[in-house]
Amino acid sequence: ANLAPWWAGRVTGATTAVTYHDLRVPYLFPKAGRLREVVTHLPARTADLAITTNADDHTALAAWGKATRLALIPIGSNVPDAPPPDYERDAFRAEHGITPSTRLLAYFGFLNASKGGMDLLAALAALRADGSGGEAANERDVRLVMIGGKVGASDPTNAAYLARFEAAAAAAGVAEAITWTGHVPRPMVSAWLHAADAVVLPYADGGSYRRGSLLAALEHGRPTVTTHAPGGPARSVGGGGGLPTLVDGESARLAPPEDGAALARAIASVLDDPTTSARLAHGAREIATAFGWPAIARRHLALYAQARVAGGGGAP
Repeated sequence: ANLAPWWAGRVTGATTAVTYHDLRVPYLFPKAGRLREVVTHLPARTADLAITTNADDHTALAAWGKATRLALIPIGSNVPDAPPPDYERDAFRAEHGITPSTRLLAYFGFLNASKGGMDLLAALAALRADGSGGEAANERDVRLVMIGGKVGASDPTNAAYLARFEAAAAAAGVAEAITWTGHVPRPMVSAWLHAADAVVLPYADGGSYRRGSLLAALEHGRPTVTTHAPGGPARSVGGGGGLPTLVDGESARLAPPEDGAALARAIASVLDDPTTSARLAHGAREIATAFGWPAIARRHLALYAQARVAGGGGAP
């Protein structure tokens, strides 16, 4: 697939464009060493247009300096804010055994080692334990809903990580506090996101706009707790390339990655303070306006037209 822009340009003369959703090397052939990085970068060099979806990857390709034409266009949420037509939050929660006093946390997306599942379990256990996470901790009935399929199929380590997660949940005594929805249609994903009191996405490498699950939480205006980059700014995430910045306490709550105790405290600060929760919900909606699909489509069309006028054919 990574040779397609080169082939199309050389054999057919077609104008080609490639979109990088991230610059991580492929899961396949882990012993290929530097060849994996070369293969990952090849489309940016041979296509007439290379599009990145977040500022970090855009900066990395720009620094590499070999992309023919480079542009930044963010992705949008693949889950529209559209629960079922008859949706009513309190009734939906009651139908699924969630009482008015239950504080429901939501995690959305496949589970793997990069998404902080063990930290999520540690935070859940701390929040449910007496005397941890804040003064009101011993009054909390905290539950977690895992929205969507359990693991993806692209990485063979995912199944092993899921087994570790489930074993750790049982050992911590929180397995019964976790609901797995399995794969559900988008209206039901939307319903569960709205049912939650907070969406928790503790990525090991920090929150990023390449994460569709984060964009879905923002699209739904949910109070969101995520992580900042390891060693990066503790007060902000994202931004750059004209994209807005997630600011701690304004549009999300940020915690350090791989720190379950800190994650628990960040979640507690949302659950225990309705004012903070409302401010984060409003801030999430404001951020989401930058990621609407109509604007994304118009930007693509304009860049495709420019690439065609510029000529080229994808030849190396």
